[in-house]
Amino acid sequence: MKYFFLAYAIIAALFIGLMPVRGNKSPDAPIRLFPDMDEQDKIKPQKPSDFFADGQGSRLPVHGTQPLGLNPEGLKEIGGIPE
Repeated sequence: MKYFFLAYAIIAALFIGLMPVRGNKSPDAPIRLFPDMDEQDKIKPQKPSDFFADGQGSRLPVHGTQPLGLNPEGLKEIGGIPE
């Protein structure tokens, strides 16, 4: 039982030591346990990009791509109103 409390105290001290102090600013990036997609690489559509060979950031959609919600035939099976 004594070792449990000792281990708990060490883990708590490490956790508190890794937490940033509120109000202080640091040039380092914050430690993120769940990074989500905040810091990922992205292409801004109207800006030039070095990722593609032609330097464009935006791409034309693939032929046959339909926008979300487009229902040109008005099919009842997918919730459309027949004309």
